[in-house]
Amino acid sequence: MAAAIGFLLLIPLQGFATWKAYTEAKTNQQSQIRQANRRVAPLKRVIESATSTADLQQKLSGLQGIRLQLAPEDLSRPLAEVQKSIIASLERSHNLYFDRISSTTAPTQIWAALQNTARTLVASIGFFIGFAAGAQVGPSPLTLQERMSGWGQSLFGRRRRRSRRP
Repeated sequence: MAAAIGFLLLIPLQGFATWKAYTEAKTNQQSQIRQANRRVAPLKRVIESATSTADLQQKLSGLQGIRLQLAPEDLSRPLAEVQKSIIASLERSHNLYFDRISSTTAPTQIWAALQNTARTLVASIGFFIGFAAGAQVGPSPLTLQERMSGWGQSLFGRRRRRSRRP
């Protein structure tokens, strides 16, 4: 009977594990978004605060952890045009990264996780019923093996029933 109760206790355990995995995925996703925003914000400020293309080139090369240089043809273009194209490119990259991060908790993946959880819950209930049905409530002269062989014989017709006719 203890095994049956053990399988029954898997139900809240599986629910807790599913909820914990979901909340950890959401927390991780939010952390990655904050980190991306922290990296993009200073770069945007540097681009917007530049007074000339040479100043922009100097400020970009002074940023730590970012290797960004203007193309030679950008040095001859007007600053506003260069700033606009760099910011547009930066926004596209940021949006692509954001979409990739957001896809980790997409509804299809959440649905797949819920289906796996449902399978585990149904299996737990099935094992609970199976073990509970096979459990001996009181003292019995038959062992589990003898009881199972008797069930097998009756299921496959090897055991003959007594006729009730005299």
